[in-house]
Amino acid sequence: MARARERLEADILIVGGGPAGLSAAIRLGQRARDSARSGGREPFIVLVEKGRYVGAHLRSGAVIDPRAFRELIPDFDRRAPLEQRVTEEAVLYLTPRRALRFPAWALPPELKNEGNYVVSLSKVARWMAEEAERLGVTILTETSVVEPIIEGGRLVGVRTGPKGLDRNGQPRANYDPGTDIYAPVTILAEGAHGTVARVVIRAFGLAGGRQPMIYSGAVKEVIELPRKDYPPGKIFTTLGYPARYGTFGGGFFYDMSGPYVAVGLVYSLDWTDPDLDLHEELQRWKLHPYVHRHLQGGRVVQYSACIIPEGGYYAIPRLYMPGGLLTGDSAGLVNVPRNKGIHLAVYSGMVAAEVAWDAWQAGDFSEERLAEYERRLRASWAWEELYRVRNFRQAFQDGFLLGLLRAGLYRWTGGRLFRDPLPIRVGHRLARHGSQAPRPPVRWDDALILDKRSDIARGAPKYDEQPSHLRIVDSGLCLECQRLYDSPCTKFCPGDVFRWEPSEARIVISHENCLHPKICEFACPYDNIRWSPPQGGDGPNYTLT
Repeated sequence: MARARERLEADILIVGGGPAGLSAAIRLGQRARDSARSGGREPFIVLVEKGRYVGAHLRSGAVIDPRAFRELIPDFDRRAPLEQRVTEEAVLYLTPRRALRFPAWALPPELKNEGNYVVSLSKVARWMAEEAERLGVTILTETSVVEPIIEGGRLVGVRTGPKGLDRNGQPRANYDPGTDIYAPVTILAEGAHGTVARVVIRAFGLAGGRQPMIYSGAVKEVIELPRKDYPPGKIFTTLGYPARYGTFGGGFFYDMSGPYVAVGLVYSLDWTDPDLDLHEELQRWKLHPYVHRHLQGGRVVQYSACIIPEGGYYAIPRLYMPGGLLTGDSAGLVNVPRNKGIHLAVYSGMVAAEVAWDAWQAGDFSEERLAEYERRLRASWAWEELYRVRNFRQAFQDGFLLGLLRAGLYRWTGGRLFRDPLPIRVGHRLARHGSQAPRPPVRWDDALILDKRSDIARGAPKYDEQPSHLRIVDSGLCLECQRLYDSPCTKFCPGDVFRWEPSEARIVISHENCLHPKICEFACPYDNIRWSPPQGGDGPNYTLT
């Protein structure tokens, strides 16, 4: 007899164990603790996280602005697992052989990191989860949320996915159908392009009148060095090489504690080259003379990939709906020129928690009550920070040099020059395969410069037997894509998930390689790939990213 779905009732539900969800959990736990001390009620607060442990699926640069963390946890600087305080920084323009440093006086404040910290977001999240649990929050790991529960025009909870299906979708002996979790208010903190967030944004028309959200793709490695011939806390970011004309993005180098350093490459997903391979571009970047001398003798110990929302201020959807609140990357709260969103995620999670707490205390979960969340954010320093750079990303959609000019003028005039908002384009203008000069091949060394399969092993993806969580919508479109563009998915995927099989004239999917970046949903020129969460606990197992 088939098992029935279980039902769990919570007072406040949080979906996602990243910085936004964990900050919401901590602030709610703090409020519950204070209430209990004064003889008041305590709510049942539940946070669900799809990773094997909190932090397993988290990856970021990351250099954080500690402002919001200090508001959440006043002794954050003393207790948090911080890697390094930034002590030396540079912004460089790379040619194939040279590195040209921008003078400090020419850099806007958004590109300066004085007082900021290098962190492993995975480590920080694990520490935040301990804080939340100590405050009484229930955290359910290995729990994939697959869809929202909408009843009577209201978000009333979420449905978790089944476990124990074989590759054909048939129940095995350990089959678990999943759980329906209900709550009068749900805080969505799933990260970029969240599974529930994307559905409720459409269902409740939250993006009406907004610009479309666009994304960049990022790959990152943590490298172990035998020695460090530079000052502790050094960071640098680069523009230019290896990016070709029309590609927006650059590289980063962040010193970590001990023998480790974080490096990565971020490219906007509107590139024009169908042969672009983000992983290979990172290997090429590491071989640049300036970068390579900082990595001598190193070996890669962890590899990860993700997407970053970069539509900016004018693409932020309405942040509340009947029964729910959007936070962090799920809401597109990223300062693109600073390449920072963690502090905004933390702050938005705190504000969402305050509003959810007030609603629970009053027994009033009306849409008008929850709208207070967006009103408070709009009156905050976080919203002002996003407003100041509201046209930055749009300025670069017609090339790097014109983008620099536009961005400078918009900053100088406070955004009041030319058009405000600047229009934003979505999608690809791919050139035909082979229309751009081929790159020289990268030579692997099996330590610092790795082929993609070797790097994927450093991401430690682990999947039990189950149906594929990736799907081709129309296999016929793959034939046209292969003819015109030589199947870009076989290159752009950082996990080497897609392979063209000539004998079968089709794309073969190796879902067990997937690192969960969701780049495929945006980089496919035919919008022909769909990603959904695998069963809870599966996927990468990051510890240093």
